[in-house]
Amino acid sequence: MSLALTRLVAAGTRGARLRLVGIAAGVGIGVTLFLLLWGAFNGLQDREERSSWTALAVAGDPVAVGSTPAPTRDTVLVSSPTERFDGTVITRLDIAATSDSTVTVPGISRPPAAGTYYASPALAELIDSVPANQLGERFGTRIGLISDTALASPDSLVVVTGQPAARMTGAVMTFAISDFPTLSFGGRATYQTLAVVGGIAILLPVLLLVGIVTDLGAAERRERFATLRLLGATPGVVARIAMGETALTSLTGALLGVLLAWLVRPLAALLPINEGTFFVADLAVPPVAVIAAVTLTVLATSLTAGYRTYRAGVGPLGVTRQQRERRPRVVALVPLTVGFLGMLGVTVCTLADIQVPLFSTLLIGGFILTAVGLVLAGPYLTYRVSRVAARRARGAAGVIALARITATPRATFRAVSGLLIALFVVTVFTAAVTSVDASVDASVGPGSPGGGEENALPAGTLLAGLDSTAATDFDESRALLTATEGVRGVALAYSLTNWEGVILSGSDAATLGLLPSGAAGYVSIDNSYINVRSAGEAPPRVTEAPTVNPDDLEPWVMLILTDGTVAAQERARTTAETGQITLMGAPASVAENQGGSVATLMRGFTTMAHLGVLIATLISTVSLAVSTTASILDRRRSLGLLRLMGMPVPTLRRIILGEAALPFLTVVGGSILLGVGVAWSLITTLTYGKRVLSWPEPSAYIVLGVSLLLALTAVLATFRTARAHTAVSVTRFE
Repeated sequence: MSLALTRLVAAGTRGARLRLVGIAAGVGIGVTLFLLLWGAFNGLQDREERSSWTALAVAGDPVAVGSTPAPTRDTVLVSSPTERFDGTVITRLDIAATSDSTVTVPGISRPPAAGTYYASPALAELIDSVPANQLGERFGTRIGLISDTALASPDSLVVVTGQPAARMTGAVMTFAISDFPTLSFGGRATYQTLAVVGGIAILLPVLLLVGIVTDLGAAERRERFATLRLLGATPGVVARIAMGETALTSLTGALLGVLLAWLVRPLAALLPINEGTFFVADLAVPPVAVIAAVTLTVLATSLTAGYRTYRAGVGPLGVTRQQRERRPRVVALVPLTVGFLGMLGVTVCTLADIQVPLFSTLLIGGFILTAVGLVLAGPYLTYRVSRVAARRARGAAGVIALARITATPRATFRAVSGLLIALFVVTVFTAAVTSVDASVDASVGPGSPGGGEENALPAGTLLAGLDSTAATDFDESRALLTATEGVRGVALAYSLTNWEGVILSGSDAATLGLLPSGAAGYVSIDNSYINVRSAGEAPPRVTEAPTVNPDDLEPWVMLILTDGTVAAQERARTTAETGQITLMGAPASVAENQGGSVATLMRGFTTMAHLGVLIATLISTVSLAVSTTASILDRRRSLGLLRLMGMPVPTLRRIILGEAALPFLTVVGGSILLGVGVAWSLITTLTYGKRVLSWPEPSAYIVLGVSLLLALTAVLATFRTARAHTAVSVTRFE
């Protein structure tokens, strides 16, 4: 009996069936995005664990500086010098092993012999695409590929080279290890925190959409529920029918969401997160999680529908009068206040070098409280503003709109809650990706794009740190580099005990353009010429150093001047790495040296930010259109009576605009400020104050404008529904 009644009520007409399709679609979208986000989070964990074997610092003890120990059957010597190509960092492991070594290298099994190497598929493709003297010659002869089981992503650039033990000196952080490490993702608090916050930020608008489309069905079913009550159905029976209808619909939508998530996994895997795409298998969600997601979705939607139907008090005559909601209380501001102040507290403690236990968990909890608190605080703020505005209302549209807002602030705010949360999320993302290094002024740094600064390094200069403990014929290396195509000059910078600054010979200073050609003797310049310059620091000055004893000079860094082209820089880098000089890492430009791990981290999550902006904007636009339509359908009788009494259609449109505009304008400023504050707290805390927010790019303002335009379009799109459902011919009493 109940099943038959449920079918009659739920799908008795074409309009009812369309509403069920809308509910199922909303639930399906929510489940799809939830499963993709869950899979991406697990994928990040799997990627970190697969590639953790390159973290040598936890694998063994560093070899003494300057020593050249021999590997044994049970141990290998491993170092991980910095490697670059065209500004991209390549993960490189140099291994010295015996021919009968029992040490297993992840992804390749046996260590490579000296002069050979294994490369990841992506790096092998890159090596094959450029001349050998730009990249391939640095590693030797390729004998195989690294398995996907040891790579973070299909884009990973990883190389494992075989080296003689004589080159594995402790000065470049060589480790003697017997096994490669396996680290858990939980140790990467920064990655984990940003991933969780990004996932929650994207999911919040989706959850609001699911709730809104469920309300759409409830609004249209009240008349049929009233008919059932007139036929003798109890409130409990009506509530169970509502639960059954919503359960079947949401189950259908959830199953479709599972199928859609499985179908779009290959496409979602192509999105780069943290500077790498995913293997399709990385986005797989365990069956237990899928079942749990479907079950929780069905339970949440059906129980909510049943509870709201039971509390609505639909009687035999229906709901003929608008139900006044319970007045919001100031306690609704507590979650928002606690969440935001909690995040600020963690940030202040971090800046003050105060250790905060579980600071990542506190940040995530503060973000959730702030976002949810914004939704909870909205009705209270809307109610207060509407009370003040109602006393100043003059026109019919304003009086009617403000009267409804005052009577039902929760329902009114619910219509724009998705848009405001989306605006909050968009602000967090756009503000976070503007972060810049707080200690570096790139506009005046050496080799800056602007050029022309006094004593600045010429563009295209590579800096090669030298191992001063290794005997090296620098004249021979200088000659090889000078003969390399695209290299315009080579200079050698020295350090001097108890002398602050960098020492150059007169001829090398002339090569760099610091002195006239043919200059003799030695000169001193400050470190800012070679290192990244701090903000506000004055340009370096050249000072004569006549008392320098050449025997006291220690080679520090070699400066390789190129013509600035990628090909020339890479040829110079290859020559330097394969020559006789012992380097402390791959030669790098100043711009490459500025790209530290913190900057790399922020660039890696730029894609997530763009994805979050896109999803939040689209979902919030749909939510606003659906919720506005639901409110019209819920009040079509009262609005129809107003039309019947002579209210013109433009006045009805102004009522709809006013009901959407007031709650939005009440909280829009707070949403933006909260978004900026949350972004500042996250970036400052996770980078320990090393990065600060900057002004957004012009594209951010365009995105904000487009979001508001889409919101206005969503409201305008409901005008046709309002006119059609409030026409005089539609308004009738049974």
